[in-house]
Amino acid sequence: TVWPWGPERLTIVAPVGRDSQVVGALVFDVPTETARTTILTEWLILAAGLLVPGAVAFWLLWPMSRWILRPVQELERSVDAVARGDLDAKAGTDAGPSELRLLASTFNSMVGTVSATVTRQQEFVSDASHQLRTPLASTRISVENLEPYLRDDAEAREVHAEAIETIDRMTGTVAGLLDATQFQSRPPRI
Repeated sequence: TVWPWGPERLTIVAPVGRDSQVVGALVFDVPTETARTTILTEWLILAAGLLVPGAVAFWLLWPMSRWILRPVQELERSVDAVARGDLDAKAGTDAGPSELRLLASTFNSMVGTVSATVTRQQEFVSDASHQLRTPLASTRISVENLEPYLRDDAEAREVHAEAIETIDRMTGTVAGLLDATQFQSRPPRI
């Protein structure tokens, strides 16, 4: 085997004979300069033939991969923002392949729907809580005003105390709902 970095001369020995008998040997002392130069030239042509198309493919594919991956990265950032509670996060729908633009548009629509649902839910809970506070307060006052009419009946006083306790629990629940809606309307801290 001749390599481009091999020796300048090779000694080759070939047996000479007839049938299975060796009669003599031929010894060749061969210069390898031409063979080594030819092999090196062919290797360089082969390397150039592989590297040039590889470089051209890389040069062409790099912008295309960025065109595809940039919207994916932006969508990933938007998903992460929504997961942290930012329902105003939107994904860009103006770059990348049509499939990714459609996915981003669908994601934005979903986030808008979730945001609207959360807002409606918070408004409902807040409105219901506000509307329940007044009737609960007037009911408590009415039940408290009944105390002088209870006489000395122990069972009536016990029922009266349970009624006030139930109204207080309901008032606490309504206050908790109001606090929850105020807390949810503030941006989350993560």
